[in-house]
Amino acid sequence: MAGTDPALQHFLQPLQIDHKTLYRLSHRLSCTYRELAATSSEQFFPTAITRLPTGCETGRYLAVYLGLSYLRVAFIELLGDRQVGRQPHVRRTLEKAWPIEERLRRDQAESLFAWIGDCIAEVIADDLANSKDDQSTELTTGISFCFPIK
Repeated sequence: MAGTDPALQHFLQPLQIDHKTLYRLSHRLSCTYRELAATSSEQFFPTAITRLPTGCETGRYLAVYLGLSYLRVAFIELLGDRQVGRQPHVRRTLEKAWPIEERLRRDQAESLFAWIGDCIAEVIADDLANSKDDQSTELTTGISFCFPIK
């Protein structure tokens, strides 16, 4: 924290921890997470994970992210370990985002999922319209669902 205001350094001092403590805390969090993921129906919902990532994946994927206020759908290309300089291992080739209207939050789940399906179909149609390649192969999709449900 060299070069920062001494008052700020004093304020942040209680937040500093050593690597050994950080490792111990992260290990405890990991153990708790594994236990809850394996046993608790209140903490986690079942998910259809077909395989765990290795960080070396390559190829083209469809990514769907449903957050609190936006839906994002994108085609991405994973580059595996072919990072060039500071460029990330992921390249977005097409991305669209939509705000989630209040009515979709409050209506029946069928309305929300029909809307999500329409948005996904729009991105796929745009990709097909702009592509010269035959893309009739199976498309691997990753979905992140960060939307509160009751």
